[in-house]
Amino acid sequence: GGGAYDTAYVEVVDFPYAETGTTLSATFTKDGVVKYGSAYVVGRTEVSPDADINDVLGIDVVTFFDITPPVFDSELGGAGSATVEFFVALYPTKSIAYPLYYFEYPAPTVALIAPSAGGVGGGTYMRMLIEEPSGPWTREDA
Repeated sequence: GGGAYDTAYVEVVDFPYAETGTTLSATFTKDGVVKYGSAYVVGRTEVSPDADINDVLGIDVVTFFDITPPVFDSELGGAGSATVEFFVALYPTKSIAYPLYYFEYPAPTVALIAPSAGGVGGGTYMRMLIEEPSGPWTREDA
């Protein structure tokens, strides 16, 4: 398969108060499979003059998260839609769900290895040609 980022940066408006520097639990669901991860609160900021950064409901406040999604097994495929559900400490019986899209970068391919043999004593220089996919949805454009 391709590569992956360990975390994803997410900005959420009107998210209930979560203190900067805390980690919230998060549930990820993809194709009926449930896994667990986390959402680290990077910061918060007001988006209007009337906003209160300490408002428990988070009205007109943007909360910035680094989320750590789990890896789903290959039989589910790397790409597809999932749902991430955050649980807020102030309201433990409530949660907020957001869509999340998983994708895999195409893997590079080995196009050439030369020479195919060398001396037992070593000293043979090897040439490898690795082709990295290009275009949208590749590491090149990430």
